[in-house]
Amino acid sequence: MTQMTILNEYTPDILEDKDIIFISDLHFDFIKDTHNYEDATWMEDDFISFVKEHYSNNIICVAGDFYNSYKKTLAFIRRMEEAQVNGFFVLGNHDYWNNGETRHVEIIDLFSIETQNYKHFKFLVTGRKYYYQNICVIGDTGWTSFRRGKRQVSLEQFMNLPDAIKVKDFDPKNIINLHKKWVSFANFILNTEEKVLIITHFPMVDFTRKDSDCWFSSTTHISGDNCWRIFGHTHKHRDQKYNNASAQRGYRNIDIQTLKRKASENQYETTYGLGDYKFNKKNFEKKMAYVEYLKEKKAYINENWQSAIPKNQYDFCNFGRLVKATRRSDLVESNGIECLSAFYTSEIISSDCIDLALITKYKGRGYKRCSANKTNIAVLAHNPTAYITRVNKVMDWYSKNIYIGYSLSWSLSNRAKEAIYHSISILESGDTSDVRAFMTAAVITGYVYNEMALRIEEMRPLDDYDILRFWMMFLTIKYFNIDMSEIDSVISNKQKPIYFNNLEMYLPTINGFSLTIEEGLFQLRKSALLALPTQGHYKRIT
Repeated sequence: MTQMTILNEYTPDILEDKDIIFISDLHFDFIKDTHNYEDATWMEDDFISFVKEHYSNNIICVAGDFYNSYKKTLAFIRRMEEAQVNGFFVLGNHDYWNNGETRHVEIIDLFSIETQNYKHFKFLVTGRKYYYQNICVIGDTGWTSFRRGKRQVSLEQFMNLPDAIKVKDFDPKNIINLHKKWVSFANFILNTEEKVLIITHFPMVDFTRKDSDCWFSSTTHISGDNCWRIFGHTHKHRDQKYNNASAQRGYRNIDIQTLKRKASENQYETTYGLGDYKFNKKNFEKKMAYVEYLKEKKAYINENWQSAIPKNQYDFCNFGRLVKATRRSDLVESNGIECLSAFYTSEIISSDCIDLALITKYKGRGYKRCSANKTNIAVLAHNPTAYITRVNKVMDWYSKNIYIGYSLSWSLSNRAKEAIYHSISILESGDTSDVRAFMTAAVITGYVYNEMALRIEEMRPLDDYDILRFWMMFLTIKYFNIDMSEIDSVISNKQKPIYFNNLEMYLPTINGFSLTIEEGLFQLRKSALLALPTQGHYKRIT
């Protein structure tokens, strides 16, 4: 059964170009690194509910290690099929474990026979291939080649593995032969199919660091960039090397009692809040209020945790996602400059605002954010060509990190790419007439320049007060020709206040240099930054 070539056209009722979701090493029978079956069924329920709620229109790929038991794994796979979860799975080494009564190949045959008529959750094994849209999907459910580099791992090392006890007639030589057949099959598919998705429990590249790790390394000759390879086993939360990627749950499951306590704690925080109890250690009254707050919180949680609705065991960060990649030209042409609006807010302080804490917050931000961007802003001011060249060079890596038309979502989202490419086009034009667009573009590309592009999605949206500070920093560097490699400090000059959008702000001092108030105001009027474009669209904070 395991070597029979089976061709199934996999055409579930799913819209084209949906994301491919993946995860591995669910280990339902572990709680906080400890083997425990007590909450396993509840975690199964939670996993299926989460997948059905959030990924019902996606393909789900699970790369092995469900249980320390093939029988429990098989029972769970039946539940996934009954729940009509569309996707693919392979077995991990833990999924073969039993009381030493069943062989490795017998378990593969059992799963092959059990799942051969499944319509939704498909079993991947050597010789079996499916199609999702125009992508050929294959997978391996065995061990690897038992090598690290050119060195063969000794038989003695292998026979010390738990598998030698928990799987009947565990024989590395037989497994090596199966692995060779898998490699031959995979290479054939890669040489004949245009787009391939490979799912294995073990990595298809050598992720090992020491000899004791050898048993899961691989020196296979599987090659080619016409595929994504999803793996597990290493228990690294997220791992990627070239077109090999994983999102692994590991042994981090949380028991239901702890989740209920967290749910109760979250409910208390939502109901009562924490803001009024933040204290300065020098302020005795606030400190005592905080102590009373903690006592009340502890009493509430102890009384209500058992009846609390638990926070979900799973979250989006537990899953990997392959998203349909879009070409740079398509991104630039898609939404125009509007894509930058997600990273900019038009909120300003109202002239009748009496909230001193709010005003202090906006004023207190000072030039900290600008100071963190001093290097890239300085390079942009002095040598925009060199700046843009570096940004494009970093973005080339993300462009190359695309296989079979998909890219990893955690690498860089299409939304962020859109904003970056539009920002690059703005900077390339050299047009500073729209200061808001120019400085927003400078800040967004600054993340790329500093090789921190993944944090763009987390950035606090720029407001006009940020724009003014960045713009005045940019102009000061240009005006005084400050050496971009020697900027020591960027601070607010309290001796040089200016009034901007109903808020008193200050000009920057950079390495001791600062524009005069008259020159600063002249530059602001010259750039039309004092004016509020499309006044009706501004949200005034009162």
